[in-house]
Amino acid sequence: MTILLRAALRMALAAMLVAGIAAEARTPTHHRTARHAGHATVTPAAKAEEPKISASVTMAVAFTTLDESVKCAAPGGDAEKQPEHLYLTVKNDGTVPVTASAARLLAPADMQACADVATQTGARAADGAVALLGPAIGPGRTAVLPLPIGTGATPKTGTTPLLVEIRLHAVSAGKPVDDTVLVSDKVELQVPGLSDALKLFGAPTLFLLPGVIVLGALGLFYRSKESPLLAATGATFWIIAILISVVLSGLYGLVQTLRKTGHNLIDRYDLGDVAIIWTISILLGGIAGWLLQRCADKEAKRVKDAADQAAAGALADAAARMPQHDDSPERLLGRLALLGISPTNHAYGVGGRTGFLLDGRGMDDRWLMPQITHRAQPGAKPAGWDDARNALAAFTDALAVLSPADFLEELKKADYKPLLPLQWWNDVEPYELLVTDALQDEGPLPFVRIR
Repeated sequence: MTILLRAALRMALAAMLVAGIAAEARTPTHHRTARHAGHATVTPAAKAEEPKISASVTMAVAFTTLDESVKCAAPGGDAEKQPEHLYLTVKNDGTVPVTASAARLLAPADMQACADVATQTGARAADGAVALLGPAIGPGRTAVLPLPIGTGATPKTGTTPLLVEIRLHAVSAGKPVDDTVLVSDKVELQVPGLSDALKLFGAPTLFLLPGVIVLGALGLFYRSKESPLLAATGATFWIIAILISVVLSGLYGLVQTLRKTGHNLIDRYDLGDVAIIWTISILLGGIAGWLLQRCADKEAKRVKDAADQAAAGALADAAARMPQHDDSPERLLGRLALLGISPTNHAYGVGGRTGFLLDGRGMDDRWLMPQITHRAQPGAKPAGWDDARNALAAFTDALAVLSPADFLEELKKADYKPLLPLQWWNDVEPYELLVTDALQDEGPLPFVRIR
């Protein structure tokens, strides 16, 4: 029984095996292919590695600053200043020769790669890339390629990132392969000579330089040491300079905006802008200083003339007030009226002279005033002579203190006309007392002696 069962099982297994083989024989066989980069790969077999460029690129910048005058040469012309250079070091780490075909300066926008500079580069493409004329670089070899660059029309000054795209080309397995590599650095764009000028004037930026130059030029012509504009130091100086700079820079920027040049004095300017703003600042400062100095000179002259006139007036006034030896009675009384001196009727004598002491505020020395008398009677007594004599005697005999102003006013009356002009008694003139003169008390005397 067991033997029969085993034989049946074997027959069943053989029948199943035969049925499976027959089914497989009836099914068609398919191979799917995938195409990429110009070659086919059998699926599900592993994808073959695509040809690629194995190279590294470094960039050496031969400068740290770049003047705005560094330009690329125009076709058929010369550059304003020879371009600077970037040096691209390309190392071929692969197994096939590599060519650095072109380079394009991506940043900053104010710089560009120069074409056809001493045959170092080829023509510039529409996207700004220039052809590199270096030879193919063999496997494991390194080549250094110069890339001349220049600035645009009016670059934005200051430190800016430098980004260069290098295009590589190779032929691997009979097929062309292209790749790009980006290298970066930084560079400072500046206007030639401006940084030295800013250091000289102590101004941090060109925007603040106009005010500093205006004040400097003003000081060349305006020599006043008391001017707050010139005496300002520290924060005060910068406040004044900034105010002037804001006005001038704003006006200059407005003019450039109207002209649509895109220039300003903050970060986008060239040597022409610097020259213009320097010239304008110097002219404004010089003209303002010259006008201020002229005004100061006129004011100083006016003050001097006024002082001279005052001094001359003071001298004339002093001369008008001081008694003189040849003064008549009326003139001496007028001087005493100006001095405000009223002599008393107490007489003093010195050296045979007798008179009234004149000594008071405003007088440099002491004087002795003689007695006054009226005019002598002419041959024929004029009408009213006696009445005039009596009136003069009545007015002066009782005077203990003579008021010169009142006395002169009294003499203006018509009654005294026959007695005028007054005279000194015995023709004795006023006498200026010496330090050595010893006065003798003569007692009271009338100021006017009636003839």
